[in-house]
This record gives sequence, structure tokens and C-alpha cells, in this order.
Amino acid sequence: MLITIENIENYKKYLEKEDKAQKTISSYITDVKRIFKIIQEKFDNFIDVTEKMVKETINEIFNSKKLSASTLNRQKHGWNSFCKFIGMENFFIKKKINKTTNIRKKVIDNIDVRKMLNFYDKNYLQTTKDNEKIKYLLKILAINLGYNEGLRVSEYRNIKFSDIDTGYISILNSKHNNYREVPISEYTSKIITKLKNLYSNCAISQNDYIFMKNNGNFISNRTFQRWIKNVAINCGVKEELAKSHGLRHRFAYNFLQENKEGLVILSGLMGHKSIETTKLYLNYTLDEVKLMINKACKTARKNKLPFK
Repeated sequence: MLITIENIENYKKYLEKEDKAQKTISSYITDVKRIFKIIQEKFDNFIDVTEKMVKETINEIFNSKKLSASTLNRQKHGWNSFCKFIGMENFFIKKKINKTTNIRKKVIDNIDVRKMLNFYDKNYLQTTKDNEKIKYLLKILAINLGYNEGLRVSEYRNIKFSDIDTGYISILNSKHNNYREVPISEYTSKIITKLKNLYSNCAISQNDYIFMKNNGNFISNRTFQRWIKNVAINCGVKEELAKSHGLRHRFAYNFLQENKEGLVILSGLMGHKSIETTKLYLNYTLDEVKLMINKACKTARKNKLPFK
């Protein structure tokens, strides 16, 4: 068997090298160790454990009704990632775990996003140094890429200065390893253009990739998350909502509010493998459903009721 403590430790180093968030690394390692421990406890002679025995044990774990769908999905991703790392794809968990999560609880409010942007806008306007302006514009851009384009934080590094010439960002989908084209909003395009001009004014040599540093390394995902977290704290925004994915969720809700029939288009923009994932954004509140019903009734029945 290739499931050993040594391999788990090497897997941890691999995740760190891949620039995974510390919380993700911690969760994945904890979950893999938990599964490893269950297998060890179930079989006296661990060396002679067969593939069939391991698969049966894994299936028992993932058929548990005690854990939430989100927890099982996290454990599934962590386990499959570990199996891929050690070359044991035959142990993948293929079971589909349906999510019942109310995404609304993870969505940042539009007002809070504006507070965060206004904070950086104010800093940008107060500084007179171009290199300081660049620093704040990069942070403003990072927030906008989630809020206006719906990108995952791991996809920020895809954006180039030359993208404003085409009007689209070619995104390598970090989850499914395929490309999609995402249109750049006018607001984001203006930020990129301003950044380009500032770099030119400062005579700073810059790669085409906006978030690539001069040493050839990209700004890390953790740095992006820290930018968002720090501005949230300064603005009094709930820290648990001030994450790049919270901005992405807000983009999805905003898009559907303005484009009621745009579910299929949104699914493509978000890079979802299944439209079922996108449908989670249709989780309206009862008050919103009531308003929709009343609006539909009013549209369908244009004549007045026979009583007051």
C-alpha cells in the first residue's frame, strides 16, 4: 500500500508548493489522516490490505449520513487529490455528493463590496507616488475580478495587459483544466488601462501578465486573500464573507438579477462543469418568491378584480 505517513507528509509539501490556502491544506491533510487511521484500525495486518478492502472501507466512510454534503465533498476532493499525488487513481471516490448548501450565507453584500472598493479608492487618490498608486490599483483590480468577472482567485494570474485589446480573458479553469473566455467589464478594462499607463510612467519593465512579479513569480493566492481580508477588517465587513469566493458569489447573484434568463450563460462564465452547480444561485428567499408570484399574477391578469 502507498498510503503511508511519509506520503501524507510529502503530499502536504506538494500542496504548499501548489500554493493552496493554508486552511485547504490543513483540511485535506486532516481528512486523509482520518481515512488512513480508519483503515489502520479496521485491519490488523495493514500490509496485506487489498484494493477491494480499501475501496469498501472508503465507500463506507462516504456513505455516512452523519456528515454534511459540504464536508463529504471537501473530504472527497482531498482524498482524490492525495490519490492522484501517489498514483492511486483507482482509489478515487466517484460518488456524486449533492450539495444542499444555501450559498446566500456565503454571499457578501453589494454595500460591503462598495465599502471595500471605496477604502482602496480613497488610498489611491490620496497618494501622489505612481508606484503607490500601482499598489492600490492592483488591490482594486483583485476585488473587481471576483465582483465584476466572477473569477476564482486561482484564476487571477491568467489576466494580461493585452487582454484589453481583445476584450476577453482566456481563463485556464483551475478545477477542470480547460479554457473559457470571459468578457472584461468596462470598469475592469479602465483599471487595466490605468495600470498600464502608470507602469509606463514609472519606466517599470512589466510582464504581459498583470499579477506576475519582476522575478517571474505570480502573486500568490494567499496574498490576494490577505488583501481582501485586510480591507474588510478596516471597513467593518464580516471577515467570513470577505473572501474572493464571496465576491464571486455576489457576481453570480448580480448577474441573475439583471439577466433572469441567463442561467446557461452564467454557468459558462463561472466555469461550472454542471449547470446544477449554477442552479444553486436560484435559491431565492420566500419574500423574493412572493414578489415574483405577485408580479406574474399582475402580468397575467391585466383586468381588475370584480371587487375592491
